[in-house]
Amino acid sequence: MSESEAQSRIIQFLRADIADYKGRWLIDLQTLADYKLERAHDVMQWMFPTDIRSENQPASPVLTEFDIFNLKNNVRARLAIKRSLDRMIRFYENNTYWITQKNHNFKRITRILRCLWLADLKHDYVSLQKCLDDVFTENVDVIGEEVFMYWKNANNFAYLMEKRDGAKRKIAPKDDREHNLEMFL
Repeated sequence: MSESEAQSRIIQFLRADIADYKGRWLIDLQTLADYKLERAHDVMQWMFPTDIRSENQPASPVLTEFDIFNLKNNVRARLAIKRSLDRMIRFYENNTYWITQKNHNFKRITRILRCLWLADLKHDYVSLQKCLDDVFTENVDVIGEEVFMYWKNANNFAYLMEKRDGAKRKIAPKDDREHNLEMFL
């Protein structure tokens, strides 16, 4: 079995060996204009995969333990995530409209942090956390403590799952119908 055959589709995508399910390459996603990046709701899961399934994009990739091991040990995939991080930092620096209450970019940021942690990009994780501390301090009333706690605990799988599952229990209707819950990933 070749190295690329041993890699999952998401690792192959990050390595630029294959396109995503829509035929897009990572470079296509990284070079989207800001307004397209803001409106595209299935991009972040490919640029910043995590081990937690997106409830808003259930067809998006989810990292397995094997994927995480490969990601940590694959220079090309890690560099791809760093390039994606650079792109998103430029996006957030160039646009302030994302700092509004209950903005979907807050969830994107949690996803970015989680991915950095899983990829063992600890320096980038800590640097982004420090920047977010400043953003939060300047916008505490807009961002809110709950979002900030998600950001601070993006490296804590148990915390994220407990919060998500707890939120589901709080809103579960009496007749147990399924409802979409927007989570912070």
